[in-house]
Amino acid sequence: MLKWVNLLHIYQPPYQKKNIIAQVADEGYEHLIKTLEAHPQAKLSLNLSGSLIAHLQSVGREQLLQRLAKLVKNGQVELVGSAMYHPILPLIPVSEAEHQIKLNEEALRSVFGSRIKLNGFYLPELAYSLKIAKLIKKLGYKWLMLDEISLGGKLDQVDFNRRYRLKGVGLDLVFRHRQASETFVPHTLLKLIGKSNPPKFVVTGTDGEIYGHQHKDPKGEFTKVLSHPNIHSITVSDYLRGLSGQATAVLPTAASWQSTPAELEAKIPYALWQHPNNAIHRLLWELRGIAIKAIKQSRDTKEAASEAAGWARFHLDRGLASCAWWWAAGKQIGPFNFMTWDPESIERGMKELMSSIRSLPKVTAATKLRAEKIYYTLVKEIWKKHWRTYKPRPKAIAPGIERQRAFALLNQNFLAKYFKKNIPLPAIQKNDIDYIKIKTFKQKIGKQSFYHIVARYTIHFKRRQLKPVNIFCNANSAEDRAGTYLAMNHLWQNGFDQGDVRCSQPLFYDKTFRAMFYTEAEGENLYQHIVKAAADPNNARRQARLETIVTLSAKWQAKIHELPTAGVKNFNQIQSRVATIIPGPKHFLASIKKKHKDYPRFWKRTEQLFKQIDRLEKKNGFTDINVVHGDFHPENVIYNIEKPNQLFIIDFTDTCLAHFTRDLGSFIQQLHYMAKPLLPAKQITKLQNLFLSTYLETRGLKKTKEFKNRLALYLAWTSLRSAIFFLTITTFDRPRAEELFKETSAHLKKIKS
Repeated sequence: MLKWVNLLHIYQPPYQKKNIIAQVADEGYEHLIKTLEAHPQAKLSLNLSGSLIAHLQSVGREQLLQRLAKLVKNGQVELVGSAMYHPILPLIPVSEAEHQIKLNEEALRSVFGSRIKLNGFYLPELAYSLKIAKLIKKLGYKWLMLDEISLGGKLDQVDFNRRYRLKGVGLDLVFRHRQASETFVPHTLLKLIGKSNPPKFVVTGTDGEIYGHQHKDPKGEFTKVLSHPNIHSITVSDYLRGLSGQATAVLPTAASWQSTPAELEAKIPYALWQHPNNAIHRLLWELRGIAIKAIKQSRDTKEAASEAAGWARFHLDRGLASCAWWWAAGKQIGPFNFMTWDPESIERGMKELMSSIRSLPKVTAATKLRAEKIYYTLVKEIWKKHWRTYKPRPKAIAPGIERQRAFALLNQNFLAKYFKKNIPLPAIQKNDIDYIKIKTFKQKIGKQSFYHIVARYTIHFKRRQLKPVNIFCNANSAEDRAGTYLAMNHLWQNGFDQGDVRCSQPLFYDKTFRAMFYTEAEGENLYQHIVKAAADPNNARRQARLETIVTLSAKWQAKIHELPTAGVKNFNQIQSRVATIIPGPKHFLASIKKKHKDYPRFWKRTEQLFKQIDRLEKKNGFTDINVVHGDFHPENVIYNIEKPNQLFIIDFTDTCLAHFTRDLGSFIQQLHYMAKPLLPAKQITKLQNLFLSTYLETRGLKKTKEFKNRLALYLAWTSLRSAIFFLTITTFDRPRAEELFKETSAHLKKIKS
């Protein structure tokens, strides 16, 4: 008789997409539970993470939890403890580890009852350390599972017929068989049982998602194993009770279930999450440290009981999930050489940490500035590594014509010929292209027909002495960029090709790709200049530079608003009114209502404020129509310190005909909002006043009642748009939305009838 000691781990990251949760639930968890229901003699131990419980409830799969509760009650499933959001416990403070474990216990009791008994403990990624083992013992657990490499730092050292106990602590230790666990275990068991001398025990610890989701099991091997007369599946506790003899006391090696002997010899026990040569790992841990320290400091103040502190705690708990570090490892693992690299998953994790820090209003500006710098550096390092190491290959192109076009825009061999044919710049026409370096800022390619690509192409020539040329592309299969190209072309032909305020040179529009191409505006954006000025407040040159940029921004707006509109076709008519601006109220209200269904005040407040703004815009009428940029904020303002008398504005996707105060409101509000965590309030007010006075003086306008009302209206609209953004992004931020709601209301109150 072969006894299969089976511990399954089922978990999904806290920021996993709902459609993926639903898919895994329907393909994997449903299959697993249904198979156990059909085989009442089968038993296993299960780590069900609290994070997954919340996900299943959010996608309407509570019935799976109810059916699982029956299996627990019947003794088929033994639940074990773990950490709520799957952090690497040895790498976080013991207090945080205890907090995560207790959160997970609460989540389990909410589904399986307060009297549930948890004897065993599952270490996320089986990452073991002695200090965490002592904590687990203190919390009342009796056993925990480790990878076999933790016994002496080598594989194939475990006697699975022997009981092991942690020396000096008293916890029973169960070592999993790594080689068996890294296969589809039922297939391996059927092979073993066919041998003349099968082992008595096979101890495995695997992801539960392998059943039905990751592996479809076309031969029904899982069912065959559970119904096999010579294979008996048991829980870990059953296994321990069946072992005879005195326990062997051991001191395991700190390691995880992916550690290698070479890594342990080099004293790198958790290489997938903390490798000394991984710059992204180091930055993530540094950001994590700031977040934990900020939370700890808030406990000692009145802020600890505030709603903001609650949200900060919520985001930190989620931000400690191991996934961001795992996806940053960039290492091939397992029998199929799976690559642990995904930039978007890393970004989702670090956004949680950043949201935690941003949620605490009393965290010092210096601390927030340091965190923002780390965050910005992380974004740069992640995508720099991605495009240097993991470039898209032409062979990955799928049959769909739209996908072929999308991948063509990322294929430098195609682009070299394409640019030679279409770009009229002398440097490109007269010289041979050596290679093209591609950096994408947006790369969304659907399975069938959709794509949205924003990319910078750095064209290098075979004549090395020639300076590389930077070309930008904005392509969207669903939204025509012809209007954007026409807007830039209109500006270029009306004086924005020269002088102190300019735009990039539009090169051409391609109807087939629905893409426009234009030259790069070299320099750093205003927000980056604000960050540098905040980091060096005593540097008079940096402070004066902010005033120069703001002054030029006012002149840029004055220049575009003075452009003639007679006979000008509206470049992007849908962007001209609050009621029709993409994505539109119908879409964003539905998104907020769905995402925050347990907090209806958010979509109700959004709807109320939007209707008020829409009504006021219609009441004021649409006279004095101007060419407006449409999205004028500090990150679209580019200033190059090597050309101190020139300012460029980028991103003309929303350029249209509307009232000029829309641009004023957008810039003034966003300047205040982005600079608020970094600069003194008096300095921000001074910059706002400088901008407005320069603009009015340049155009010869006065602050009439109508002007003040319209400006307040679009200040309110920009505040509300920001609130909508924070409520609809994946890592939503309700405290920031609440703050922006108040700001929106304050602006609306200034409108006089």
